[in-house]
Amino acid sequence: MSSNPKKQWFLAAQTGNVEILKQQQFFTVKNEQNETALMIAIKHSRIDAVKYLIDAENNSEILQFAKLYQNQQIINLIESQNKKEHQKTRTNQGQQKEGQNFINNLWAVIGCSLGAIIAIFSMKK
Repeated sequence: MSSNPKKQWFLAAQTGNVEILKQQQFFTVKNEQNETALMIAIKHSRIDAVKYLIDAENNSEILQFAKLYQNQQIINLIESQNKKEHQKTRTNQGQQKEGQNFINNLWAVIGCSLGAIIAIFSMKK
């Protein structure tokens, strides 16, 4: 095995050696052919490596890249991951909206309560 950690990283993607991939952290680094480890794993149909690398680099370009190599299992994996990410984003947006609604309602209650307190003190004068 090469002593160059980046070369080891790309070789691990090519051979599907997830254990070596877990030992390194070169997710966004590209090789001389301008390929990331995920692209190499896709090109060589290394399903386990793709599963490991997909979270770090999943985007629409990766799906198009996978379609070039016509490995339906990898395409399905990427599409499934994209759906999960889309659902997660929608859930987070929904939770943010619910949180904002709660805050707005809380401010409305505080405003009404404050108005009632001011009215009570005004009547006591």
